[in-house]
Amino acid sequence: MKSKGRIRGSVKAPEGSPRVALCQTVIRVVIVNYRQWTSTKDLVRNLAKSHAFQAGKVEIVVVDNGSPHNPLSDKLKRIHNLRLYQSGYNRGFARAVNTGAEGYLGEWLLLLNPDITVGEGFLDRVLASGASTQKVHPNVGVIGFGMLDPEGSIQPSTGPFPSFANTLFRQFLPRRLRKYHLPFRQNGLVDWTSGCCLLISKGCWSELGRFDPDFFLYYEDVDFCHRATQRGWRIFLDRSVTAVHHHPLHRRKVPSHLRVATRMALHTYSRKHWAAWQHRIMSFIMLLEARFGAWHSRTIGNWVAESWWTSLGALLQDSMHGKTSTSIRRLFALLGTGELNRKG
Repeated sequence: MKSKGRIRGSVKAPEGSPRVALCQTVIRVVIVNYRQWTSTKDLVRNLAKSHAFQAGKVEIVVVDNGSPHNPLSDKLKRIHNLRLYQSGYNRGFARAVNTGAEGYLGEWLLLLNPDITVGEGFLDRVLASGASTQKVHPNVGVIGFGMLDPEGSIQPSTGPFPSFANTLFRQFLPRRLRKYHLPFRQNGLVDWTSGCCLLISKGCWSELGRFDPDFFLYYEDVDFCHRATQRGWRIFLDRSVTAVHHHPLHRRKVPSHLRVATRMALHTYSRKHWAAWQHRIMSFIMLLEARFGAWHSRTIGNWVAESWWTSLGALLQDSMHGKTSTSIRRLFALLGTGELNRKG
């Protein structure tokens, strides 16, 4: 089934269908929306205040992951140089990004979460940062920017590549630092930077091809930066360009369904990047956690949480018994077809 590549309008396109770039622009912004229509509309409105957008150098692609219909989606369809793709179910962040990026021929790809607030001229500063960074560091393929908490403090957004040892050690740190470095003010090279606000060069994206579709949510940005580094690209943090990130995971209470997503994301990352014995031990630790979580939830009568912990244990067991594709398929079915909407 061919997609209808219209500048204005909604397109329901299946995964893997061909895309046609809106026009020969300099940068494409990809926003993955899931039940955040108001935030997405506000973000698009702020992006449109940049000179680059007004000069036709920017195209925006909003990929909706199966949200219920909202009248705001109709308003987005009327914005020039914006395309809205709507899916009937939640395909996860990585696959939605791949759909939004497909077929683009410009110089830069910018990923933005809907819960990001940017200032006037943000895209102009992003493009200037990309150009100046590559003059100094030609092998930089990924650039992150200065994330701020809503009250204005520096938000951690970079970290070391997860290893077996540092993953275990970091469980004893405060939640906001288990994955991230201590926030620092200077610019420089880093291991990885958050996908909530991520600029990727055309060369880097073309060489790596896509985000790994085995990730549903979380760690796909870490994995991408790891694969980029393996191919000789470098990751740069430019704190002179800032944006406010309102709802990072470490500032929220983690509900049961997101715990399944985060645990399986780390499980997938360890399978791809750690020694086999390290992956097996970490999987066993996660399985023990899942069984304890299910038992504890039963004792306090939290049956929804108990079902999520039980599901996590089943997914881990599938993977540990060599049924990796089955585990991935069940994870996407669990989180992508309405089960994500259960409370707990």
